[in-house]
Amino acid sequence: MTDRMSAEQYRAASDPKARKNKFNAKPTIVDGERLDSKAEGRHFAFLKARMKRGEIYALARQPKFPLISGTEFVGYYTADFAYWDVAEDRFRVIDVKGVETREFRRAVKMVKGLYHIDIEVIR
Repeated sequence: MTDRMSAEQYRAASDPKARKNKFNAKPTIVDGERLDSKAEGRHFAFLKARMKRGEIYALARQPKFPLISGTEFVGYYTADFAYWDVAEDRFRVIDVKGVETREFRRAVKMVKGLYHIDIEVIR
Protein backbone atom coordinates (compact mmCIF):
# COMPACT_ATOMS: atom_id res chain seq x y z
CA MET A 1 0.00 0.00 0.00
CA THR A 2 1.34 3.45 -0.90
CA ASP A 3 0.66 6.73 0.84
CA ARG A 4 -0.69 9.50 -1.32
CA MET A 5 0.05 13.17 -1.01
CA SER A 6 -2.66 15.79 -1.40
CA ALA A 7 -2.22 18.60 -3.94
CA GLU A 8 -1.75 21.07 -1.09
CA GLN A 9 1.00 18.92 0.47
CA TYR A 10 2.71 18.61 -2.92
CA ARG A 11 2.66 22.39 -3.49
CA ALA A 12 4.07 22.99 -0.01
CA ALA A 13 6.85 20.43 -0.57
CA SER A 14 7.77 21.80 -3.99
CA ASP A 15 7.56 25.48 -2.99
CA PRO A 16 10.58 27.18 -4.63
CA LYS A 17 10.94 29.51 -1.63
CA ALA A 18 11.38 26.53 0.67
CA ARG A 19 14.02 24.78 -1.46
CA LYS A 20 17.65 25.22 -0.47
CA ASN A 21 20.38 26.22 -2.87
CA LYS A 22 22.79 23.35 -3.49
CA PHE A 23 25.71 25.60 -2.48
CA ASN A 24 23.83 27.06 0.55
CA ALA A 25 23.69 30.54 -1.01
CA LYS A 26 21.12 32.78 0.64
CA PRO A 27 19.30 35.17 -1.72
CA THR A 28 19.47 38.82 -0.73
CA ILE A 29 17.93 42.11 -1.85
CA VAL A 30 20.05 45.22 -2.52
CA ASP A 31 18.41 48.46 -3.70
CA GLY A 32 15.23 46.56 -4.52
CA GLU A 33 17.01 44.00 -6.71
CA ARG A 34 17.15 40.30 -5.81
CA LEU A 35 20.60 38.73 -5.99
CA ASP A 36 21.49 35.05 -5.69
CA SER A 37 23.83 35.30 -2.69
CA LYS A 38 25.00 37.60 0.07
CA ALA A 39 28.45 37.84 -1.54
CA GLU A 40 26.88 38.87 -4.84
CA GLY A 41 24.78 41.44 -2.97
CA ARG A 42 27.86 42.93 -1.29
CA HIS A 43 29.69 43.17 -4.61
CA PHE A 44 26.66 44.75 -6.29
CA ALA A 45 26.49 47.42 -3.55
CA PHE A 46 30.23 48.04 -4.03
CA LEU A 47 29.79 48.43 -7.81
CA LYS A 48 26.81 50.77 -7.37
CA ALA A 49 28.95 52.97 -5.09
CA ARG A 50 31.75 53.01 -7.69
CA MET A 51 29.22 53.94 -10.35
CA LYS A 52 27.98 56.89 -8.26
CA ARG A 53 31.58 58.11 -7.95
CA GLY A 54 32.00 57.87 -11.74
CA GLU A 55 34.69 55.18 -11.58
CA ILE A 56 32.65 52.77 -13.73
CA TYR A 57 29.72 53.00 -16.11
CA ALA A 58 27.42 50.78 -18.18
CA LEU A 59 26.94 48.36 -15.27
CA ALA A 60 24.96 45.34 -16.46
CA ARG A 61 23.57 42.55 -14.31
CA GLN A 62 23.37 39.00 -15.67
CA PRO A 63 24.90 39.68 -19.13
CA LYS A 64 24.57 36.69 -21.47
CA PHE A 65 27.29 35.47 -23.80
CA PRO A 66 26.22 32.99 -26.51
CA LEU A 67 28.52 29.96 -26.64
CA ILE A 68 29.14 28.59 -30.12
CA SER A 69 31.33 25.59 -30.89
CA GLY A 70 32.20 25.59 -34.58
CA THR A 71 28.82 26.24 -36.20
CA GLU A 72 26.75 24.77 -33.37
CA PHE A 73 25.07 26.85 -30.67
CA VAL A 74 25.90 25.26 -27.30
CA GLY A 75 24.11 27.60 -24.89
CA TYR A 76 24.68 30.80 -22.96
CA TYR A 77 27.14 31.77 -20.28
CA THR A 78 25.55 34.25 -17.87
CA ALA A 79 27.96 36.28 -15.77
CA ASP A 80 26.95 38.20 -12.65
CA PHE A 81 28.15 41.66 -13.71
CA ALA A 82 29.77 43.45 -16.64
CA TYR A 83 30.86 47.09 -16.80
CA TRP A 84 33.36 49.55 -18.25
CA ASP A 85 36.13 50.46 -15.81
CA VAL A 86 37.14 54.09 -16.41
CA ALA A 87 40.43 53.96 -14.47
CA GLU A 88 41.67 50.85 -16.29
CA ASP A 89 39.97 51.82 -19.59
CA ARG A 90 38.65 48.30 -20.20
CA PHE A 91 35.54 46.13 -20.18
CA ARG A 92 35.31 43.84 -17.16
CA VAL A 93 33.18 40.75 -16.60
CA ILE A 94 32.74 39.59 -13.00
CA ASP A 95 31.36 36.36 -11.57
CA VAL A 96 30.89 36.00 -7.82
CA LYS A 97 31.54 32.37 -6.90
CA GLY A 98 31.70 30.35 -3.76
CA VAL A 99 32.38 27.07 -5.56
CA GLU A 100 33.96 26.78 -9.01
CA THR A 101 32.41 23.86 -10.85
CA ARG A 102 33.84 22.01 -13.83
CA GLU A 103 30.99 23.39 -15.94
CA PHE A 104 31.91 26.96 -14.92
CA ARG A 105 35.58 26.47 -15.80
CA ARG A 106 34.60 25.09 -19.22
CA ALA A 107 32.30 28.07 -19.90
CA VAL A 108 35.05 30.52 -18.87
CA LYS A 109 37.43 28.92 -21.37
CA MET A 110 34.82 29.15 -24.13
CA VAL A 111 34.13 32.84 -23.41
CA LYS A 112 37.87 33.55 -23.42
CA GLY A 113 38.29 31.74 -26.75
CA LEU A 114 35.26 33.29 -28.46
CA TYR A 115 35.29 36.85 -27.11
CA HIS A 116 38.86 37.32 -25.75
CA ILE A 117 37.37 38.36 -22.41
CA ASP A 118 38.88 37.36 -19.07
CA ILE A 119 36.18 36.56 -16.53
CA GLU A 120 37.23 37.67 -13.07
CA VAL A 121 36.10 35.49 -10.18
CA ILE A 122 35.26 37.22 -6.90
CA ARG A 123 34.97 35.10 -3.76
